[in-house]
Amino acid sequence: MTAALPTRFCSGCLADLPVDQFRRRRAGGEARESDCHACHAEKMRDYRKARRAGNLIAFSARIRRESASRRVQAAAAVIIQRLGGPQAFAGAMLEQFAASAAGSRQRFNVLRAVLDLVVACEQPATDADRAV
Repeated sequence: MTAALPTRFCSGCLADLPVDQFRRRRAGGEARESDCHACHAEKMRDYRKARRAGNLIAFSARIRRESASRRVQAAAAVIIQRLGGPQAFAGAMLEQFAASAAGSRQRFNVLRAVLDLVVACEQPATDADRAV
């Protein structure tokens, strides 16, 4: 006869699950998190998505402030690398655009950042850029 595992109530999905379905707390010991593995994974996906959106908003602002095309290109290279390559960058920009309301300032800023990036990357280097 096997002993039944103790159960715990998940604050995310509101289910009564076996204790082994919950992550251990970082502090160690036998303490467990209040969310099950599945709810924790979903929260982390949402957190990472929001963080990527924040990175894109900061990137958009940086592009608008920069006047030297070489600096814009360097900033673009960094953000593209952080997001995991050009396809991931394009996907994140599209996701950010789709998530913003139609006609909103945020949607406008996403489009403007892409256009500013294209213009900056296609401009030939000027003397001011070379001095930077």
